[in-house]
Amino acid sequence: MKKIFGLLSFLLFIACITSCSHDVDSDDFAEKHIFEHDKTTANIMAFHSKAALEDAIKNGIFPNTRASGEVTIPDDFVSLMNEVPADAAILDSLTEEEKDTILQNHLTYYEAFDLEDLIPNENLAALLNTDCEIILGDSVFRITEYGTLCANVDKLNQLRDIAVNIHNININFNGIDRQNLSNNVSIIDTYHVDTTTYINPFKPDQPVGNDDGDDTGNGQGGDSGNDSNNPSTFIYTPWTSINFNLFPTFYAYSHTFIGHIFDNLFGERHTRHHKFLNNYRVNGSLYSYNYGFYHETGTYVSMQKKRGGLLRPFNGWKSQNADEMFIHVDSIIMEMNINFPMPMINDIPTNMKVVGTNDFGLADKQVSILGYYMSEQDVYNLMGKSLKEILKQIKTATSTSLPSNTKSFLIVTQQKVYRFIYDETYYTHDSNKLRKVYDSGVFFFISSEFVNSFWGKSLSTYLKEAFKNPHFSLKRGQVKVAGRLNNDWGGMTIIK
Repeated sequence: MKKIFGLLSFLLFIACITSCSHDVDSDDFAEKHIFEHDKTTANIMAFHSKAALEDAIKNGIFPNTRASGEVTIPDDFVSLMNEVPADAAILDSLTEEEKDTILQNHLTYYEAFDLEDLIPNENLAALLNTDCEIILGDSVFRITEYGTLCANVDKLNQLRDIAVNIHNININFNGIDRQNLSNNVSIIDTYHVDTTTYINPFKPDQPVGNDDGDDTGNGQGGDSGNDSNNPSTFIYTPWTSINFNLFPTFYAYSHTFIGHIFDNLFGERHTRHHKFLNNYRVNGSLYSYNYGFYHETGTYVSMQKKRGGLLRPFNGWKSQNADEMFIHVDSIIMEMNINFPMPMINDIPTNMKVVGTNDFGLADKQVSILGYYMSEQDVYNLMGKSLKEILKQIKTATSTSLPSNTKSFLIVTQQKVYRFIYDETYYTHDSNKLRKVYDSGVFFFISSEFVNSFWGKSLSTYLKEAFKNPHFSLKRGQVKVAGRLNNDWGGMTIIK
């Protein structure tokens, strides 16, 4: 019996870390095939291993790091995070007023193209050229508003031709992760999120919350990426003292017929805005993107100020440090499709079993549960209750005492792994953005064209299936985000 649970615990461990280790090819194999690219790819950063890309996204590229040793950075490489120079080619297609706005405000390509919507992670944006391109092994990827284009580097010109005309192409994924646009170029379903097939268990009459009386969340830190402040030295406003009835509520899916069709085709990926005071706004997003080479699920809040000048209505917005900002998670539901084989013996418990507890955040816990034979409806019926009731029912069903500071549950069934997050708050101050990532991971693919020529069709077919590798994706969620300037707050509730 111990061996069985040891094996299942190992499977659970693999499921937990799969988003960071589920590449289907060998890194050693990839590192042995560092390709010489022709001059058409000279301005694209090229990575030669999954680990190097992951390191670069998390930590940047600096001397003596793994990323610095396993990436080719062309001499003429220009990142999305670089400032737009006066001689930039993109300025030729703009009006004089637009040029002046970009140059006078020293905008980066990221800001000028307003790419926060498509690429919330600025560390990732720093690795992309101004066409949003990146090379992994012998494959080139290009992020577009319709999805991520992918081709062998030898077919880069074909990929770029398709990118120019992609708005004229009829793209309909119909539940398929990847669609061929030509013999050599495919598009990955980057943004699509299913908003129709799953029942939201968090009903209005069953609020999700922590009933221990401490809702301040003080001392909680988020993955802001640019928050170096010490939370213990700043007294934050309790999120419960903010009246969200005064703020808008945005649904991360369309309620109109046309909007629903658009979401089905291209996914819902819009940043929401709440204008307050005269010239300020708070931005918020709850997103789940899979670029094919990298996936990320998270939420963020940012503050911006309207640019001035004679053309104020057209000058856009610039980052503004807020006195304080926070993200409050009412509930986040994530799923990973992963079909375990049927066990060879039948003494696995038919009900739940608590198999572990680990840290979740700075002061909270995540409980891991083996519910091998639980149906999806069983899982949602249990997790659709208040946090206090969930803790009580699990304790009764498993005869296990759970930590009172439990804020997250990981439930492993035969078909899926579920992650539920409740009542978490993340704060920052004197910062223009706060971002929390719930799940992320790097894919690293050797293209099927290269594999066909060396290994034959069976491995090629296997690699094509790699895009279906398990990773957590956002299914439902509700977050509250807000920011303060002086004594004024702006914010919103986002429901997916």
